[in-house]
Amino acid sequence: MIKRKHHYISRAYLRAWAEDDKLWCKRFKGDVFGANIINIAQENDFYKLLQLSSDDIKYLTHMIQFNKNKLTRKSNMGWLNSFNTIIKIAIALEKIGSEEAKKDARKIINNWEEDVYSELENDYQFALNNIRNKNLAPFAHGTGIRWKLIDYIFNGHFRTKKMRDNITSQLKIPSNFGNVKVENCWPILRHVFATSATSSYLLDTSYKFTFIETMHNAKFITSDCPFINLQAIQKDWNPQTGGASYFHPLSPTLAILFSVCETEGETIYLDEKEVSTYNEIIKDYSHEQLYSNERELLKI
Repeated sequence: MIKRKHHYISRAYLRAWAEDDKLWCKRFKGDVFGANIINIAQENDFYKLLQLSSDDIKYLTHMIQFNKNKLTRKSNMGWLNSFNTIIKIAIALEKIGSEEAKKDARKIINNWEEDVYSELENDYQFALNNIRNKNLAPFAHGTGIRWKLIDYIFNGHFRTKKMRDNITSQLKIPSNFGNVKVENCWPILRHVFATSATSSYLLDTSYKFTFIETMHNAKFITSDCPFINLQAIQKDWNPQTGGASYFHPLSPTLAILFSVCETEGETIYLDEKEVSTYNEIIKDYSHEQLYSNERELLKI
């Protein structure tokens, strides 16, 4: 089956705000409406592979080799080689000319990265289940699987439609690389950026996870861009200091913060006014849609 509906926010994540897979949604400058999670945070052919030119490959190789970590460079070259090989297989099938071969080519082009993310989400589900129960024990510094939690944050961050639209419209390629098409490179770049960020923060023991829990029946909303770099939006109320801080709502009553701090696993409790401030941040950082388990919360 050729998959057309590609989700850039996982349904497993959105279910925390849903009942029977239904929640409230608000589009940018639109009305609040009920929606099934299968129909939101998705776009047809979002992960459809695009053919890479020699200039694209030259530029991507440069971006990968720019990283100083040898293991990260190797991992990212693996992404580039995998994408390029899959695309070449699809092109070879197209050249066979039969309807069956052409169908197989379209299936590969449309399904491959969607299937990659489906496999990654199996790892991320383990991380998500644990942190929603405020259990960080499996991900302590020095454990072999801490990377899964950090990778969940950064793969989620770079996977979104907002990141694609922002970077493909703003990234300037030096002319010496030739005719590089950023939209063709982005499927590889999002994995390169996520892998590089994960490896960097994994080695930095000053970064730790803090839980943020609501009080007095206050509720978090979420959005189609729920991995928020607080430093990027320069909110001086941020309680953590010392660099980038990534805020991620986990459910209507719980969020997690990845930032420089002294002790991992502590909980910050927020009242209704403080939660409202975070909800404004979530709204401002969103791309096209907001989500909630309560209709009234989206009238902001």
